Amino acid sequence: MQSLGTTTDLEALTRIIDPVGLRWVDVGCGDGALARELVALGADEVAGIEPDPIQAEKNRTAELPSGVKLSEAAAESMPLENESADVVVFSYSLHHVPIAVMPAALAEARRVLKPAGRLCVVEPVAADTHQYAIELFHDETAVRAAALASLQTVARPHFETEHEYGYSILNRFSSFVEFCDYYLSKSYNRFDPALVRSDAVRTRFESCHEGDAFVLQQPVRVDLYAGVVAPG
Repeated sequence: MQSLGTTTDLEALTRIIDPVGLRWVDVGCGDGALARELVALGADEVAGIEPDPIQAEKNRTAELPSGVKLSEAAAESMPLENESADVVVFSYSLHHVPIAVMPAALAEARRVLKPAGRLCVVEPVAADTHQYAIELFHDETAVRAAALASLQTVARPHFETEHEYGYSILNRFSSFVEFCDYYLSKSYNRFDPALVRSDAVRTRFESCHEGDAFVLQQPVRVDLYAGVVAPG
């Protein structure tokens, strides 16, 4: 695995793949933040796919830059043509796909990729201080392991090459209130507010105090596959 050190998600992604002139699909795009950033950096087009109906409804009324299109759809049924994308990226989203559907979602990614296209899967690793702070109300260890297993068994045999990268990001919060508000604002998660704001979570969070902020370190893994193997 190649280490990219401590960086941001966008910097890591664009070090791995130069976005300029490429047609991207962002699966699990949320509010389209990554799509907007990729277009601003020179991507030709980004199609964002978002399954959450609450976020998708917000996206329908959002003002979007030229080159960004956001659609409500599931990962296993993208409203896109065959061999129409240079890159399909799952950024912190593959582990949100139901485990039974992960193989179909990865097959759909292959369908929309051009023969020389690339599948890029960015997944948080359930470790370090970020995991310690959130695991009492949001432990995704099992689904993240399932996402990695699906890549190894379903994606790897269908691409000519593969590369692995690792990096860490630092999530900074000014207070426990800001931390709680951040997690409770996510429409695709249904956390118990009392548990998120509990003394046990607060104790773990406040143990991560550094200087004038609370810093949670999140290790991240990127699996990059290139060159779709034709069925035969």
